[in-house]
Amino acid sequence: MLRLLLLSSVIVVSTTGLGACAISGKGVKSQQDQIATSSESHKLNLSRNANELKKYITLPYPPQSVVWLTEIKGSNTTKVPGPTDWSLTAVLTFRPEDAKKIVSASSVASPAVFGTVELMEWFPPDVKAQALKDPSTKKYTIKGKIYSASAFYKLSLINGFLLQLDKTSQFILVLHTM
Repeated sequence: MLRLLLLSSVIVVSTTGLGACAISGKGVKSQQDQIATSSESHKLNLSRNANELKKYITLPYPPQSVVWLTEIKGSNTTKVPGPTDWSLTAVLTFRPEDAKKIVSASSVASPAVFGTVELMEWFPPDVKAQALKDPSTKKYTIKGKIYSASAFYKLSLINGFLLQLDKTSQFILVLHTM
């Protein structure tokens, strides 16, 4: 069952040098399976359903836990992003041996670089605990190694990155259509 909530704000963030983006929404709360949220120009869907997630992305290994969010990026009045552009951000936890395989395969596609993702309201508590305040921007970010996300690409979600949380089997996946 979907419940609609109004968001008071939506923030678009960019990861330096990667051109990928993620979102954060004040007022987004997680439930057992799924919540739909909306604001004036953006439609957000937050879910913990891994089977539903498999409709949108390739999961190279079954995650132990997942929470993910989709956002429509454009509107009928914008050309870029357009009305069919959207993004998906997921926090995925894999078994340690599967995480190593994901990192190994992603490293072949392109070498890892260090990067950050801005903390989002809906991230799980253990992920939020890793956030540090950036003194220059005064925003909380999560640091990690960024890898190619090509193993997760499916349908039109063929741009983005995969950030591994420091020395864990947990990842933040950011994919988008643009």
